[in-house]
Amino acid sequence: MEAESLDQRVGTIPPTVKLGTYENARELRDELVAKKIHLDRFTSFALNEGIPIARQTIEFGTLRCTIANLGFSRGGYFKEVYHHFLNLGGIQFYPAEFAMLLRLNYLDQPVGERLWVLTESVRSSGHKGRLSLDHDRHEGLSICGHIGPDQIPLGPQEEIVIPVVHRRN
Repeated sequence: MEAESLDQRVGTIPPTVKLGTYENARELRDELVAKKIHLDRFTSFALNEGIPIARQTIEFGTLRCTIANLGFSRGGYFKEVYHHFLNLGGIQFYPAEFAMLLRLNYLDQPVGERLWVLTESVRSSGHKGRLSLDHDRHEGLSICGHIGPDQIPLGPQEEIVIPVVHRRN
């Protein structure tokens, strides 16, 4: 995989993200708002309703690559990519909290970039969705929820960050 070369031409994502550092989803939301991170309506509702927050410290490494680098040369749907990793037998879950914390630590994202984050579905107001980290010229750094996780098409050159468990405390 070409993760290192991708990181050299775009913003640098942190090498690790530590979960279990917030008491609850509202505390995490308050930190995102304090850092001027734009939360779209879906993501804001999800945080208000309370996404699951790790009760113990779990340190994840970050792997950034394109969809094609993952073996989807023609692209695929988010659900296919997600289940591909679940079927590898490694990580049993990909918490949405990871995306929120990655956003807090990936502040030099280039304008116009969308970076998908491999997490479990987020629920908000009865809908399921997936998360991306975006840097929009008008809204700035943001977390965007995309409703309909089974139907989200990902092109072969779109980039995704995959959490890799480093350490549990």
